[in-house]
Order: sequence, then C-alpha cells, then structure tokens
Amino acid sequence: MSRTHARRVVVKARVVRTMVSSPKALAEHLRYISRESAVRFEDQGKVFDAHADDVDRDTFAEAAKDDRHHFRLIVSPEDGAEIADLKPFVRDLVSQMEQDLNTQLEWVGAVHDNTDHPHAHIVIRGTRDDGRDLVMPRKYIAHQIRERAEELVTLELGPESQLERDMKHARQTGVERLTSIDRSLARMSDGDGVLNLNATPARYRSVNIARLRKLKSLGLAQPIDRQKWQLSDGFETTLRELGLRRDIIKQMHRALHGRKGRTVDAARPFSGGAGQVPITGAVLRKGMGGEGHDVPYLIVDGMDGRVTTSSISNADDLDGIQRGMIVTLSPPDMAPRKSDRTIASIASANGGIYSAALHQQSDPRATSEFVRAHVRRLEAMRRRGIALRNKDGTWNIPDNYLADVRRHQELHANKTGVRIHVESWGDVTAQVEANGLTWLDKMPKAEGPAYGFGQEVETAIEKRLSVLQERGIIEGAQSHLNRKHYEALKRLGLSHHGEALAKKLGKDFHSLPKSGVVEGVYRESISTPEGKFAVIDRGKTFTLAPWRKILDRARGQAIAGTVRGDHISWQIGKKRGLGK
Repeated sequence: MSRTHARRVVVKARVVRTMVSSPKALAEHLRYISRESAVRFEDQGKVFDAHADDVDRDTFAEAAKDDRHHFRLIVSPEDGAEIADLKPFVRDLVSQMEQDLNTQLEWVGAVHDNTDHPHAHIVIRGTRDDGRDLVMPRKYIAHQIRERAEELVTLELGPESQLERDMKHARQTGVERLTSIDRSLARMSDGDGVLNLNATPARYRSVNIARLRKLKSLGLAQPIDRQKWQLSDGFETTLRELGLRRDIIKQMHRALHGRKGRTVDAARPFSGGAGQVPITGAVLRKGMGGEGHDVPYLIVDGMDGRVTTSSISNADDLDGIQRGMIVTLSPPDMAPRKSDRTIASIASANGGIYSAALHQQSDPRATSEFVRAHVRRLEAMRRRGIALRNKDGTWNIPDNYLADVRRHQELHANKTGVRIHVESWGDVTAQVEANGLTWLDKMPKAEGPAYGFGQEVETAIEKRLSVLQERGIIEGAQSHLNRKHYEALKRLGLSHHGEALAKKLGKDFHSLPKSGVVEGVYRESISTPEGKFAVIDRGKTFTLAPWRKILDRARGQAIAGTVRGDHISWQIGKKRGLGK
C-alpha cells in the first residue's frame, strides 16, 4: 500500500525497568489509564486484553512484578474519532506485533476518549512466551509499530482521499497547536527558517498562507516580502507547548467541578524558573497531555486559592501520586549539597586531597556510613569529570570543585525540571482522625484570610485540634503543637500501624531504634495519612522505617540502615560489616 494516502498515527513508547520503577508504580499506572478510560461509561475503571473487556489490573501487575522491564505504549490515530471502537484496532495491532516478534504477548490496554483525540494506552509485559526477556529492536519501536498501526487504520477507514486531506488542512489553519501544516512548513524552509512560497506545492499554497497568517498573529512568523516568510526559531516547540497548555486548561476546569473559591492560574504554569517560589497544595489531577499524550502534568489546588499546573519532565516522578495528596512543587535545587561543602573543606585543609581517613580525622564523630555517603557522592562527580580518584583510593579535589558542582547542578536542573515533594500521602480529611503525626499537625494557622484549599486546611486544623484534645494529646485551647507532641504522635502512629500489620503478617512488630543499625529484608511500602513507611522483615519480627524512593529498588533484598535520630543511611543488598 502506498504510504502517500495512509492514515497518520502517532505512537509513543517507553521501556520501563522494574528495578528502577517499583512494581507498585506499574499498578499505579494501570489504575491511572483505567480511571481515565471513558470510551463508554461501563468501561470506566477497566482495562482489556486480547480476550476480555474487563481484566484484573492487580493480577496483571502481580504477574509482571519480577519482569526485568515492561513496555508502555500510547497509540493515537489522527482520525481516531472516526473509528467506532478503538478496542478491536488495539487487539489487531498487538496481534500483528505478536507475528512480527514471533511470540505471544501478555498485555492490557485502555481507551481514552475524553480528549479531542481518542487514543489508547497499552502495557506489555517484558517476557516472551518461552520465559525469556522480551526485546524489541529500537527500529521496531521507533518506526514499525507506527507503520503497522497506520496500515490497520487505513484498512478500516480506507486511504485518505485528497478531499479529506484538504478539509483536514483547512481545519488546521487556525488552531493554536502543532499541526501537520507546521511540520510541512518547517521541512520546506531553509536552514535559517526562511520559507519561499514559490517552492511550495501550488495546491497547498492558500492553506499555507492562511496558516502563516495565524502564526504571525501568534508572533511565530513574519513576512519578508510577497513570497517569503521568516519562521521563528523553535516555533514548532512553542506550538507544541501551546497545545499542551490548552489541553491542561480543559482538564483544570474538569478537576475544579464543584469546588468554589478558586482562581485558575492557567497563564502562569509552574515551571520552576527564575523568580518562582514553591507552591504547596492538594493534587487535583495528574495526566498526560500534548499531541502524543506523553507529556506528564500535575494540577495542584494551592493554599493561596489559585489552581496551578506544572509539566513534569519525568513521568516516573508521578508514580504513586494520587488525588488529594499534599505536595510541594519547587524549582530544581542548583546549589551544591552539604556533602559537597564538607568534601571541599576537607580537601582545602589537606592540599586538595580528600579521603575517608582524612574525613574521619577531621570529624571523629562521623560514622563509617556517613563517610561512605560522601565517597558515593564523589563517585557520581567522577563520572561527570569533576573529581579524580587516585590509585590509593584518595581523591583529587580541584580548587573550583563547588563551582563545577553548581554548573553540573544547573545543567541537571534543566533536564529534571520541577521537583515534587510529598508533604502528606493522605488528604486533609483522612489526617483529621489519624493516629500519628500528620502534615496538619505541623501547619501554623493562617494569619490572614484563607481562600479555596487554604480555607479547607484551616477548617481541618480546627477539627484536628478538637480530636487531639479529646484524645488527651493536647490540653485546653492549645492552638499549636510542640516537639513533645510530635514525638508522642509519631510513637502512637507507628504503634497503631505496626500492630495492624502484625495481625496481617503474623509477626511481632518492633519499633525502630533511635540509634544504631537496623537490618532485614525490604518487603514493601505502606502509605498512611501520617506518611509512607518501609516494611523491614527481620525474620520472626518486622519494623517500620521512613520510606525513601531508593528503597523500591531493593524490594526483596537484604538492607542495612544506620539510624541517627530522624535520619537513616541505607546500604542495599548488604548487611552490616559487608563491603567497603
């Protein structure tokens, strides 16, 4: 079949390694794609596969937990709205992939019909039918899946006629997003972005002129003379961002349905750029926007009554993020770490040399694990050419080490983008009756008027104080808690969750020591209104420790943690005394 009149399909694919992204992240992704499924009311909350329209998500995630990796695909036919049901199309596409790859595939999918462009999400396990790892060649992922999808859509709808193409182009001339016309204009322009209309096909000249006039109104193109136009640098990127913003604004209004006292701050998305201050609020929605539905975003109901959106650089950063959670969005941290300053200080006092021995001489109270953390930091900097390791294990630290680290942090910040810090894994309603220390307990009362979510927080704080008074945690009309209250609530919360988990596991719960070493096997994490905790299996007993993302790489592995007050330094795959 000639590709000239083939129907266009956009395919975005990601390979997700299970050891880097926790098994729970896959379950969360399946919940997201099924929750957003809206092709028919009865399909909401469901995923399908080759044989059934309602597949158990958790069973699929459990079966995939030991896979080395899995594949996430987003398939978006340009004419998806003309296809009566995308499910048969998805099933045919995966069936064709099975023939191409010579193996049966285990997969689930969900169709999203609640956007301007219906599309499908597909998750494929990373194993072949013989148990070996499933490997897809890069060329196959980048090109052949799309070609197979375009063949199937063209087979169903027929080749795109010239009249259809002309009508499609006419509809695109006035939209504020990236279109196929824009891609064509970019291809036909020279290296300086100059487009000569005389060099464009006569059939499309009127469409191209109409589109150029629209680009001019957006400040993305300027006429040079009657036949030549200057396209702005990066105009395609700008159009892509405009389209994403429009998609997100629609979702913002959907997320705000029934909520009063808010201002939609769509004109100022939080990008973490210069001059922006951190924003704290409740998660209203997370999703994927843009032409390929592959740009992750977060919508936050701010404490100041403004609803803000933020594009997220790494989709994995949204794993586990749920509606109602309290988060803080902040600019990327570009300052050298405290460990970098310690390294520079020790090296400065020792002729530009740092070593573990010199560190312990400089600070006799430093534990071996604390020193190892600094060595690990230097290993990371060595890989970036900032530090040099000598054969005897010492390190050469340049005089401009801190400046080099800052430059690295600034470069890294442009890639990582906005930081997301979870303040509370539970919403404010769940925190009111919680047994342990919550985000509400640490929040000061507002000094002035509160709006929107800020008003909800003020109301929740009042209710929380009443609950704590009834339980005898605070006395009289106390309006704030002190450190003594914090410690008491921490103990109560851990005891409550530990005892509940003990019944489930059939093991005794032992509290985390205030100092020393805790060893065991990391089993899982649990999310509570008080926070997220790691379950450490110690044979006949278990303990709960503050969760850190790095632990999800160690699921089922032995770990050892050095406890110093509220801080724990973890060694993964090791027990105390093993390794250097």
